[in-house]
Amino acid sequence: MSDETTQPESQAPAVEGSPAATPVFDVAKIKSELVAALDVKMNERIAGIQSSYQAQINERDQTIRDLKLAAMSADERESVTEQEGEAYVADLERKVRLAEIGKKYPAIAEQFEKLMNFSEGDQQAEYLASLLQPKAPEPEPEQQVPSVDPNNPAPTASRLTGDRLPDGTPMTAEFAEQFLKSLGDQPISRWE
Repeated sequence: MSDETTQPESQAPAVEGSPAATPVFDVAKIKSELVAALDVKMNERIAGIQSSYQAQINERDQTIRDLKLAAMSADERESVTEQEGEAYVADLERKVRLAEIGKKYPAIAEQFEKLMNFSEGDQQAEYLASLLQPKAPEPEPEQQVPSVDPNNPAPTASRLTGDRLPDGTPMTAEFAEQFLKSLGDQPISRWE
């Protein structure tokens, strides 16, 4: 057995004289991925529960409607059926109007549909007022700056300053020519 300890793959082995290397985790990214995965699962489960309850509610409502119609006379049944048909046609016409507005004005279609869902004028006015209130500016996301190893600083070359030698002097075409001439006809194997 060896005295070496095993390290996780994400952790680099420590070099003598340098601080121990630790893995870098982006906590915000991990958290957002977890929240997104949980949201997807919860929405799937809730949708399944809601659809089963909705089926039960629809069945109950149909039974209640049938019982009410059975207790009515033929003229009353005809009147109720006619009113339900008119309400259904009005709802379809409303949906067609909303679809036309959505095609013509896609930027406001969602707000317009919400506005039309309110039956009272006061509710519509409150909704419009909430849309017109200025929203607080959203804070800019914090930019993550990668850490720089002080033993190996990031390069400082740019298009304006050009490439620089390790001592900071600029690398010019004249210097490069002089350097290459000084190497002369030496074989490449000596350079390595």
